[in-house]
Amino acid sequence: MKRFILGLAPVLAVSAVAVTGLGMGIVLAFSLIISAGLVSLARKHLPEIMRGAVSVIIIAGVVTLVQAALFYLLPDMSSSFGIYLPLIAVNCYIYYTALIYGEGEAQGSPESSRTVLMAGLFIFLASIFAGLVREIAGRGAITLTLPAGGAGTLDLMKLLPPGVSISPAAVFIMPAGGFLVAGLALAFFQHIYKKRA
Repeated sequence: MKRFILGLAPVLAVSAVAVTGLGMGIVLAFSLIISAGLVSLARKHLPEIMRGAVSVIIIAGVVTLVQAALFYLLPDMSSSFGIYLPLIAVNCYIYYTALIYGEGEAQGSPESSRTVLMAGLFIFLASIFAGLVREIAGRGAITLTLPAGGAGTLDLMKLLPPGVSISPAAVFIMPAGGFLVAGLALAFFQHIYKKRA
């Protein structure tokens, strides 16, 4: 579990709105899976001394292409990611090395491919969770964006019974709110893990 938390900083930083967290989760998971596949293919044909440097170049190249595609296809989403989009390259390298070497799996093996796919799925789900929790707790609403370009807001405070009043906690929509959500989620999973043991 702890190895999956490595590199979630961009997701946590931009997930104050669920839609942006979802977008960053997709971008990070896609970049990780494509980078891991390309690195696995290239590593088989390189001397060991060059593998680390070539891995970094491949990952940075994939992230740069993803960044360019986002800038061209979804400029608003790209600008909402800000500086955190280029940081995905560092996070993909951290994930890839931590996952593969931490598990002791041979690179390019079915086990390592499954591990990387599971990490990509975890990143995607964590980004959705973080975005929803932060937006609901910090704004009391969920921003809905439609594929056709329209947007709306679902105000959850209007769904409360009459006489019940809850004020959103603004700390959740600040950058520190992402780490607060991550810490609370980790504490919850540790609690469940200890109960099972």
